[in-house]
Amino acid sequence: MKTILFFSLNPTENLDFYDEENYNIIHEIDYNIDTVLNTFNDIKENHEEIYFCSDNIEFLVVIYRLYTQLFDAFIYQSSSIITSFNPEPEYQIFLKIDILDEEDIFVPIYCLQNIPTNISINIDFKKIDSAKSINSTKKEDFIEKVYYFDNKYLLTTGLSLDLKIITLDNSLIQNNIDITSAFININSDLISYINYIIYVLTNSTANSETSLNKIKIKIEKLIKKDQLKLFIILRIIIKAEKNPTINTFINSFLICFNSINEDFFKTAIDEVMTSESMSLLNKYYLFWQYMRVYFITQNIQNTSSQFNLAGLYRNVYNDYKNSLDNLSFIPKEKRNQDLIFIFTGQLLGSKHAPTKLLLERAYHLIKNFNKNVLILNTKELITKEGQVPFFQDYLAYQKDYYSDANHVTYKGLEIPFYQPSSNMPNEEEIKSILSIVQEYKPYFILSIGSANLTADLCSNIVPTVAFPTTSDLPISESQILINRTELSSENRALCKDLNIDEKSIIISNPKGRGEDLQITYTKKEFDLPENKFLISVVGNRLEDEISNEFILMLLNTIKENTFIVFIGVFENYAKLCNQFLDLKNNSIHLPFQNHLNAVLKLFDLNVNPDRIGGAHGALYSIMHSIPIVTINRGDTHVLTTNHFSVTSYKSMQKIIKKYINDPIFYKKQSELAYQTYLKGSNTEEEISLLLSDIEKNHYFL
Repeated sequence: MKTILFFSLNPTENLDFYDEENYNIIHEIDYNIDTVLNTFNDIKENHEEIYFCSDNIEFLVVIYRLYTQLFDAFIYQSSSIITSFNPEPEYQIFLKIDILDEEDIFVPIYCLQNIPTNISINIDFKKIDSAKSINSTKKEDFIEKVYYFDNKYLLTTGLSLDLKIITLDNSLIQNNIDITSAFININSDLISYINYIIYVLTNSTANSETSLNKIKIKIEKLIKKDQLKLFIILRIIIKAEKNPTINTFINSFLICFNSINEDFFKTAIDEVMTSESMSLLNKYYLFWQYMRVYFITQNIQNTSSQFNLAGLYRNVYNDYKNSLDNLSFIPKEKRNQDLIFIFTGQLLGSKHAPTKLLLERAYHLIKNFNKNVLILNTKELITKEGQVPFFQDYLAYQKDYYSDANHVTYKGLEIPFYQPSSNMPNEEEIKSILSIVQEYKPYFILSIGSANLTADLCSNIVPTVAFPTTSDLPISESQILINRTELSSENRALCKDLNIDEKSIIISNPKGRGEDLQITYTKKEFDLPENKFLISVVGNRLEDEISNEFILMLLNTIKENTFIVFIGVFENYAKLCNQFLDLKNNSIHLPFQNHLNAVLKLFDLNVNPDRIGGAHGALYSIMHSIPIVTINRGDTHVLTTNHFSVTSYKSMQKIIKKYINDPIFYKKQSELAYQTYLKGSNTEEEISLLLSDIEKNHYFL
């Protein structure tokens, strides 16, 4: 059913134009611009098509120009009653100045009965005899239109952070904006927040990170509409400043709010990609910062965000590639079949899951497949090269002493190794690595992780295979990509959008065993209750990955005699305990555990929050026949082949209670956990199939 939002002093007149079985009519008798937006926001979720109608043509024209994108059609219905509309001075300009091309207004105003004669500006009026002749013409893409005139900005809807500034007069946009006079309907709190943020950004003596963390807490208490209005104003001000460094910093500040979605994530990345003032190093640095934001922020974890990140990476990669000469590809008959290079962007120790994944494959390639292996750590993961101000930035830890090493030792095996001493990416160092590949002619390069710039550049010399450390399709310009499961419809669409041939993708889920340490712990050593059902939640970024919704779900199980133990890095645990008193009384936090697999033997269930990672703790749990519960996406879901996955936290709560109260079900799932572990623990079988699939791949030339 279509909905007509009808502003009229005489709403009962001429209703015969509408078939009330097909139209839901909402009457408003006050010609008030704010009422239009408020009413639309109240009804938009439950109404498929919304038309705007009024019998006052001047009021209708103002709404038509301000809110074109909101409504599916605009209707003028003349009335026998003469009405008046006296807009504020800021709105009167819309009745005097022709519609500009930049306004992108492409829809007509439908006229039931007569076309008005008292409007002189260029509007496409279309006379119809019945509402049945109206066609919906609303655009899908929403852009926040901000009008500028007489040194003032007029904010329209406050619904999108993708901005278009439209100048309605000949004035030049001023850098110094008086917020109190420039914006309409901005309350004093918003003004004070904005002024404070601008002060922090422009005052070199202010501690921007600490100050903005304080203001972030205040902003999070605002209602969503006011939050968005504040964010839009900040972006308008920064655009007027025309300072790309400040613009990037503000974007990074805004992205940390839960009200931000993938549309703004795209906008922020697009601004980096199209910047003419940023260097390649700046762009690569920002790519990794946004990659980390994507990894820890649930509401932007989708293929749309992956597409945007991949676009920025491809932009950087192509610029680097175009700057290099003499990248000559070596055909496979001239390459050394017994030599494989393994690249990574970060190498730490065997307790670091991605490093262990790499070392395991290097070890088996040497011991079981008689391959020669060279490991190269390019140190490009979340690099500090090209660093620009970024709110809550993060730099990956690198072990600099590895730069003096020519091998790494794993399970008693010395594996040849190289790590640059310079910060990466470094153009001369990249050229040096390219020359090593050119000289030694490895059969192929196995690139562990996403977006290894040097490894992808080497793909112009020998084939490179991108091996992800998460369940996401890797971001890479390599010839061959590995995905851990059969491609979903979303991943197929992503491949199409990125022009990735599905023939280049190998399906291979990494297998591996947990270390069976001869170590035994007791519950008493960790102050764990003996008579409770113990739930473990494991991770090194729990403060980013655990939401209030997840906490509430867990707390709803404590009546079933549960006790929750968080293991790993969880910096805001104490804060959450103050927020949820039941959490304080029914949980503890254990720091990072060197022998996590031995600790997890003490638990009854492993519960995984909605996140991309988390498979390390799950692996140790199923190794000890301990069932897990996870949302049906991410690494843990893939590791356990959907045997322990649920679709929501509501379902998770229900299944936890079943584990507690149904011993037969628990025993069955416990046996399934161990069988799942055994099926996923044969690394030799995995590597054998992988080598075969690589050689058979269409792009292994």
